[in-house]
Amino acid sequence: MEQRNLTFQALKPPCVKLSQAALSFGAQRGSSKDVVQALDGLLQTLSSVASRKDSLDEKLSDYVFFPLSHVLRESQKLPTRALEQCLLCMTILLETGWQKHIAINLSGQLLILLTFMADSGSAGKKLEQTSEELQVAAFRCLSLLFASLGQSRSGKESLTSTANVPQLGHTVTVMLDGVVHGVSNEIQLSALSALDLLLSCLLDHDVLTKFFPGIVSSLTKAVTPSTKSRRTYKLLEGALRLLKSLLISVLGDAKTQDAPLEVPGEVRSDSHPLLRTKSWLQATSGQVKQALANILRIWKHDREQVKQALSELCIVILQDCRNSLNDSASMTLETLVMLSDQDSQTRRSGGLKHLLSINPDLCELLRNSLRLWVLSLARVMQTNDDAAKQQLVHRIALAYQLLSEQATDLTNIDMTLATSLRNSIMLAVKDSRAEVKNNSNDVALAFDGIELTYDDSAVMAFRDVLEGRRSQVDTIIEVKTLLKCLSASSSAESLVQDLLQFCDDSAGEVQVASLWLAVQSLKGMTEQASLISEYINFDDSVAERQGAFQDQLYAISIDVLTYAEKNEEHDWRAQALALEVVALQAEEKKQDFREELIDALYPVVHLVGSPIPALRRHAITCLNILASACGYANAADLIISNADYLTNAVAFKLSGPEISPQAPVVLLMMIRLSGPTLIPYLDDVTENIFVALEQYHGYPRLVELLFTVLRAVAEESVKSSQLSITDRSDESDQCSLIRPIKVFEIIADIQKLKLGFRTDEGDIVEEVPHNFPKQPWKDSPEKPGESNSPTNGISLPASSEEDNELPPDEPLEPGPPAPKTYNMLLNISQLTQHYLPSSSSQFRAVLLSLLDTAIPVIATHENSFLPLINTLWPVLASRLDDSEAYVVASAFKTIALLCKHAGQFMKGRIEDIWPKIMDLYEQRILRELNGGSEEYRIACQESQSARALVLRDIGLEQSPMATYVDTPTRVLWSAIVHAFTLFAQHIPASEEVFDDILLVLGPLLEEQRNIRSVLEQRNPDAVWLAMVKRSHFSARTTPRNDRNYAMPGRCLGIPPLLKKPLQNELPFVDVVF
Repeated sequence: MEQRNLTFQALKPPCVKLSQAALSFGAQRGSSKDVVQALDGLLQTLSSVASRKDSLDEKLSDYVFFPLSHVLRESQKLPTRALEQCLLCMTILLETGWQKHIAINLSGQLLILLTFMADSGSAGKKLEQTSEELQVAAFRCLSLLFASLGQSRSGKESLTSTANVPQLGHTVTVMLDGVVHGVSNEIQLSALSALDLLLSCLLDHDVLTKFFPGIVSSLTKAVTPSTKSRRTYKLLEGALRLLKSLLISVLGDAKTQDAPLEVPGEVRSDSHPLLRTKSWLQATSGQVKQALANILRIWKHDREQVKQALSELCIVILQDCRNSLNDSASMTLETLVMLSDQDSQTRRSGGLKHLLSINPDLCELLRNSLRLWVLSLARVMQTNDDAAKQQLVHRIALAYQLLSEQATDLTNIDMTLATSLRNSIMLAVKDSRAEVKNNSNDVALAFDGIELTYDDSAVMAFRDVLEGRRSQVDTIIEVKTLLKCLSASSSAESLVQDLLQFCDDSAGEVQVASLWLAVQSLKGMTEQASLISEYINFDDSVAERQGAFQDQLYAISIDVLTYAEKNEEHDWRAQALALEVVALQAEEKKQDFREELIDALYPVVHLVGSPIPALRRHAITCLNILASACGYANAADLIISNADYLTNAVAFKLSGPEISPQAPVVLLMMIRLSGPTLIPYLDDVTENIFVALEQYHGYPRLVELLFTVLRAVAEESVKSSQLSITDRSDESDQCSLIRPIKVFEIIADIQKLKLGFRTDEGDIVEEVPHNFPKQPWKDSPEKPGESNSPTNGISLPASSEEDNELPPDEPLEPGPPAPKTYNMLLNISQLTQHYLPSSSSQFRAVLLSLLDTAIPVIATHENSFLPLINTLWPVLASRLDDSEAYVVASAFKTIALLCKHAGQFMKGRIEDIWPKIMDLYEQRILRELNGGSEEYRIACQESQSARALVLRDIGLEQSPMATYVDTPTRVLWSAIVHAFTLFAQHIPASEEVFDDILLVLGPLLEEQRNIRSVLEQRNPDAVWLAMVKRSHFSARTTPRNDRNYAMPGRCLGIPPLLKKPLQNELPFVDVVF
């Protein structure tokens, strides 16, 4: 009691102040500012008092409401701020003092007043202005008012009394308008909350029935997806739950099952003329069906709360309103299927399965819907709407699974579904058709660039061949899910049997579709069988039938792989699917599949070289799976272990009357996969290639492909351990350093000349006065007394037995290492001479690259290497006149490689073509760099020779170089620098050739120390002089103490520091005799 008195004493001053301010404002003696300030004080006091539990009761709330009523009377004149504060004070009263009980008369007045405050769009609106906060506060007060009235039965009955029904209808209208047309989410949510609390208070369902059409219509507008207004997910969730409770209250089977056919006569004049009759129910269900058609579209919403609320609404329609809303059952069930998924543990899936289990009529309804979906599958798959495709396939898969679990007969649907699926996949095949055309005659040298690596992380899974577009991936996933469901059904075997028949009898897109469906179905059946066998003993007959299906599909796949190339219109995806079947068979049979490799391995390896990247990836994955299933370490081990019949197959293809690029491609892929370990098995194959080159030399593309194989053979051969090149010292290959002549040596030579030949007189042989013998010494007679001696009296020493013996035989030179492989490389290299003049510049470059690979190995046996140089030299030298710069650069590289390994043997040949080389340097390098300069044109007009232009001291960095030098010139310049460096290092060329080399490489001496070091090995003084002339070094500069830099001053005997002019830096030394 004391606490109540303290509360009253705290509330009295602000209440009195507010009453005075409101009355003064009404009498036009005060201002609205005084009212707002008084309301602020009362709001603060109420907030402080309400923070203490049970501090406000009904009487104190009535006392506080008295000054508030004065404010509400002046609501049309007071500002919005004052009304907002007034409603906040009333909110505190409704939450505390009036929470459990409020006077009935007062509640009616508040209903009218709060509805007036919340209404923002009525024509009779008297407020000058309103705000979002005011509407939110008004709806909040209405919610608290309905909650308070719902605490007692008398409060609930008061809402539906005859006097309050019209006002209640207006209140419902205002709340629905706030839900649909509220300008903010807070207004919409607060209005929806008030409406929900109001419907929970209505005991008279006939009154609720009157409001039912308007409420359903407004909620439909609020829930229906629209691009004009975006609703918050909380509003959608609340509206769906409100609609669910409303349908149960008005149209629930428990409420309508006893509905009369028409209104009885004795109640027609009653105050409530509307009763739920059969005719009303039929008309209402039709209107609800139209509303649900719009509401159910929200199933695509991404919020889980909205989906769950919609699922609960669908379950209520199917379970509690099954009879009253029978017309809406079909679309509601379809929506519930779309909201569910394959996981039976989810709440929505569990609810749907429970409905099907307790209501067999729903199973029949779902089967009819499934049949219609299956019939429309092919039509929907023709559209460009990928979302619609995914939804339909998902709907079919889930419905099929649900009906299978309920043991529903689906025999007729299975056959229709198989046909629709095949037609649908055919459309997907057309949609995902690749633009790459598989033409075996267009096999190019691009195969040579394929690099294949196999390790523990090798690819072991196939990519789906029907995944054409990114958006199509989800559709394919849904189709696979559907096929898994079909694989677990009783009609799975008949479905696979029909698909196998189509695979064998069809071609093109029909065959691809049938193969894809058969592969996926067999995978599903295998997974299902393995899953069942873990728990029960699986029927052997079923396993045998599945094995027979798989063997039949394997035989079809081998035919597809073998004879696909003969059909010009074949689809590469059929080959890819056939590879998947081969891999599936290998995984099933494990090491027993090794017996099948004789037929299966060759076409698989062939497809590794396909020009279609997707097919090539499939073949590589298939090889990995075959190697793993058959117990091999990797794909290379698989190829090597089966190299005998693979090479025999390739040799047979090459030696046949009609050769095709298929065999060389297989061989190329075998070499790339297996490496040098396969080379010893290729003797007969390379011989067949040589024969094919001789017979088909007029087919340039085939010749290029065959040489691509030979190049791969050469590249892998040099990796063999038997032919590995050991590091040899470069000292024997390099030209000896020119030793500078010392002064004392010159003096000694001059003194020797003064003495004449006296020192050598003892070495002069005394002239023989007699004639030379007429016969060989060994033919002289044994008896010294014979007069006819051929020596004519000259006494000769008696020949010994050793003189009569034949000289011993010279020791045999050791043969080349690994003779078979070496001879193979030698024959390949010799064969290039006939094809280097080919019209294809790319092919010429490939041949030169082949020689670069083979020369270091062939050079290990000199007696074979030097004749090869003599054979190849004419065609190699002619490549310096090639029109393509990169071919000329490759020729320079090959000639330089010959010089590196042949040394002095190349001296004469290089000197013979040296004028051509210098002309090429002038025409391709200097003219490109100086061709536009005035100096070059004047020099040409004065008829200066090309030799004079080259010998001029013009470097690349000193020439008037253009701002851009094209790529061919740069490539050629790099090749010339590399070749000239090797010429100077390995060939004892003449001084004229060395001067030209020094002239061309002069601009690089300072920047590239390796080139300078090579040239200094030949003549360090010439290098030093060239650098001085080019002003890279000054004669006064002290030579550096660097082992890579020969100090020319010391070689010439000149002191390190020389301060005389350049012309006096090289004086003659006084010679003293």
